Amino acid sequence: MPAGQTADAFPPPPWILRGRALVSVWLTEAPVLPAGLRPLRLGGRSLVVGLWADYGPGSTLAYREVLLATPVWDRRGPAVHVSCCWVDAPASVAGGRAVWAVPKRLGAFSPGERLNDAGVPVAALEDAQPSGPHVPAPLFGRLLQADGDTLVSAAFSGRARIAPARVRWTAPPGSPLARVAGRTPLLSVALSDLELRVGRPQRRPNGGNFRT
Repeated sequence: MPAGQTADAFPPPPWILRGRALVSVWLTEAPVLPAGLRPLRLGGRSLVVGLWADYGPGSTLAYREVLLATPVWDRRGPAVHVSCCWVDAPASVAGGRAVWAVPKRLGAFSPGERLNDAGVPVAALEDAQPSGPHVPAPLFGRLLQADGDTLVSAAFSGRARIAPARVRWTAPPGSPLARVAGRTPLLSVALSDLELRVGRPQRRPNGGNFRT
């Protein structure tokens, strides 16, 4: 570590993330969202996205990550709002919170795709494997978080090779992921050769014109 740099020092945006990931999508009850955001619904229920990722060589920071996110709308169109997130690098926790207002927490990842927070089990993946050929696909969207009375927005873009996957998420009662764990995903995909760029944030007052 360079002299004078603390364990939670973080690089400025944009961040480049390279590695692999598993993504699942569920239909579930409407989540609690900040004022100014409304969930994207399908058949009266909300879409929720789970990501389990491993960012390695070539990344701005190398770390593992698990998160739940909700596709949402605001006055400027569609976006993705992260409701809970764990990573295994203090610098990622500090940067995610300070730059993009993502509520990252420090977790520990163990073999077998298991996540713990302060020694308490949070989630695990079972039977996670691709079930078809990988095809190249672009990735793009907008991250949208609330920071007090401010909305923090940042574009992300990239590419990956994507294949259908069989994934079973599990979580103990009381875990923030228990609301989706054990449910059959609407779809799951495996991402290989993932390269994602998360851009600089823009901040604006939250008008609160949408409420859940």
